[in-house]
Amino acid sequence: MSAAAGRGAVPDAGPAVRHGDRAGAAALQVALFVLAAGLAASTLRWGISPHDEGLMLAWGRRLADGQWPYRDFWSNYPPGQTLVTAGLIKLFGPSLLAWRIVRVLVGAAAS
Repeated sequence: MSAAAGRGAVPDAGPAVRHGDRAGAAALQVALFVLAAGLAASTLRWGISPHDEGLMLAWGRRLADGQWPYRDFWSNYPPGQTLVTAGLIKLFGPSLLAWRIVRVLVGAAAS
């Protein structure tokens, strides 16, 4: 310990994160992501929620057909979800399953 350490300075603790700690943290993050995705995925086969999912699919379909939110139809959500849904409809057709898979992945990543 140096003379400065005796006067209230914090001694050097070495690297803040060691290699083994990083691997453990990464494994924990993966495990938490898989757990969150599993919990969210348990809702994949539930019936349709007419207000939220029904509107999202309808708005996505309208956007995929060339209409635009707030100009051609009212949307009480920001346009991001509608844009993603429209892209999914263009790629996979009008599929509630595609939207729910994206929702599961985003929800798990955000958890």
